[in-house]
Amino acid sequence: MAKKGSGGYFGYQEIWHDLILIFRPKSKLHALWNHPVSHKTKVASDRNLTHTVFTVLSRSIPDAARPVHDAIYGAVDVYLKEHPTLTEVERKKVCELIDVKKLSADASIHAAQNDRLLLRMVVQILFHEQVQATAVIKEAARGNRALEQDWEIKMPLRSK
Repeated sequence: MAKKGSGGYFGYQEIWHDLILIFRPKSKLHALWNHPVSHKTKVASDRNLTHTVFTVLSRSIPDAARPVHDAIYGAVDVYLKEHPTLTEVERKKVCELIDVKKLSADASIHAAQNDRLLLRMVVQILFHEQVQATAVIKEAARGNRALEQDWEIKMPLRSK
């Protein structure tokens, strides 16, 4: 394994050490890990990194530290790009790291057009976007009905 900072691939012990540092409360490295061009992308670009180790490393990140999955999507995208010979089963396990409900709009747009992702993942992303759009439209329609009711003029009945 290459030494840290040598430009070679990262040693797994170094990765685990960095993960421990990253998830300490109020760690400056925590912000780096969540940055789109981050340590995850460097790790994902390691051609010697197996899909099993990549998924274990990614799953070791606590859910509370991953409110948005854009950086994870970025790492998965880089990993799939650097490992084009993965089997369908291996690609599926890597893609399962992404929670489509936690992708930002920009990441969803990019992912929906990504040839490296499984078709099933792309369909899930599009379905989630459709559900969100439908909910927004329904909420807007409810708001419009309330506005229309506020604007109605109530005329008193006249007696003869």
